[in-house]
Amino acid sequence: MFGCLGLLAALAMVGCVERTITVRSDPPGARVYLDDVERGETPVTFPFDFYGHRELVLQKDGYETAKEIIEVKAPIHSVFPLDIFFDLIWPLTIEEDHPYEVALQERTRPDPDKLLFRARQLRERLQSGQ
Repeated sequence: MFGCLGLLAALAMVGCVERTITVRSDPPGARVYLDDVERGETPVTFPFDFYGHRELVLQKDGYETAKEIIEVKAPIHSVFPLDIFFDLIWPLTIEEDHPYEVALQERTRPDPDKLLFRARQLRERLQSGQ
């Protein structure tokens, strides 16, 4: 009886692994989405549970939307069978952070003269039946 209680108490006191992703952008203040879930504005740090390929999207007014597939790689302590030891037995908390930096590109406006020229060309082609 006391052995089971001691084992439960020992398991309750073991450490864990805290996994986070930190996203920074240049310029800061971009909205961050990971797998279509909004995570905040850059710079932002948030927890995650799963490794692998993830879709990272950053949006900011006046800038092109940045979309990329990132690979969140599992460190050695999170690979089977070591993960069992570090998640369940290791007495200390392991903090791991996966940083990503994204340089946003300023949105360019089309030249109005070129746009009007192309519109006139298109109108002429449509009217002439080409």
